[in-house]
Amino acid sequence: MMNSKKSVKPRSNIDEQIEILEEQMATQTLVCNEWEHHVYEDFNGYGCMAILNMHAYHLNVARGFGASNSESNYQSHITKDKDGTWLAAAMHWIKLSLVNSQIRDQILELKTQRGDFTKTFRKKPQSK
Repeated sequence: MMNSKKSVKPRSNIDEQIEILEEQMATQTLVCNEWEHHVYEDFNGYGCMAILNMHAYHLNVARGFGASNSESNYQSHITKDKDGTWLAAAMHWIKLSLVNSQIRDQILELKTQRGDFTKTFRKKPQSK
């Protein structure tokens, strides 16, 4: 009887780094989701909407898409945020979101180095 062992590819340093980062990403995603839940649960309807808009505004700026923001919309929310609570909540969420993005970018970079994203084109079916 033949011994049918599957050949296991040895794990590289990149594989281990990706695994660690993916665990960090899962944890950070959970933290972001919990904060978002907090915003929905603990702020009134308009406050929640204002925080969501402020978060999107600052996230666009951080990602280089600030030109697509509506400055008047943002300023109207800032004006109604008398004690700065909404902006503080949005900025905390931005910090969480940016950490999440940085981890994701690191994972993608390592996967690219590992060769996960090579271009292979599908062959067109031959006509008969």
